[in-house]
Amino acid sequence: CGACGNVCRLGERCLEGACASTGAPRSCGPGDMADCALVEVPGGTFVMGGTLENVRVRRFALDAYEVTVGRFRRFWGNRGAALAGLRASPVVFPSGQSIPWRLTASPPGTGAGCNWSASPTTAERERHPMNCVDWTLAMEFCVWDGGRLPTEAEWEFVAQGWVTAGLQAGRPLPWGAHDPTQQDITATMMPDPDGGLLCPYAQWSPCPGADGRRTRRVGLGVLGAPAGVFDLGGNVAEWTAGDVSDLAQACWTERRENPLCTNTGTGLRVHRGGAYDAVMISELRNTVRGGLFAEQSAATVGFRCARTR
Repeated sequence: CGACGNVCRLGERCLEGACASTGAPRSCGPGDMADCALVEVPGGTFVMGGTLENVRVRRFALDAYEVTVGRFRRFWGNRGAALAGLRASPVVFPSGQSIPWRLTASPPGTGAGCNWSASPTTAERERHPMNCVDWTLAMEFCVWDGGRLPTEAEWEFVAQGWVTAGLQAGRPLPWGAHDPTQQDITATMMPDPDGGLLCPYAQWSPCPGADGRRTRRVGLGVLGAPAGVFDLGGNVAEWTAGDVSDLAQACWTERRENPLCTNTGTGLRVHRGGAYDAVMISELRNTVRGGLFAEQSAATVGFRCARTR
């Protein structure tokens, strides 16, 4: 590990010859450290699939896991006191752009398929991804937690542009080019620690999981986790910071440094990665984009946070 002397202290990992902190976010408590790791991403230049242009992202950190119900609960218990402070300034991104706070967030949904309840009555849900939150509430959590939502470019760099752990750039799926067939899925299913069966690549419709073809506990798809970033495909799709935009717009064609599309007029925010309801593996591909209005939420959409380095 070069200057690290091959060994880093507890809470650090070796990155580009230097030891970097991977300290836990403030949402992480002693009981859920298994779901709270940060992955330090070195940044780099890659061909972003939708734009077919070279895009550069700077070094940043990304949650290894989708934000869980348990982590979100710590924020929700402190949100009232923290809200004015965390909304006092726009959210700033490495590109130099910022996003002002415009909308009031809605409380998390509790309808069919939502993992949230006002009290942890179903303990196993605490380690499932937090879904049924609108874009603004997800951003509030990330800012409170010391970060922000990732840009599309950052999300896609980790999913397909980061050459790591034997994976090549431009891979169609987070784990590579392997496209599981139904026979392959059936053959590789394993017992889920929470009950049912587990697909080792991603949680999607052929995989019943613990709760009848919906979410599963984060971090179980061990074969689908490039550099230790879990559930980039399946489980829940993930909010990103920018607007849904035409890929010919100036935010893509003129800005090559971590582009962030805002104020495009669509009113829609991008989510990436596909979800448990995907019926074709192509719906989990790294370049697939979805969108919802910022004030909307869905059982199929959750989030993870990034941190500027």
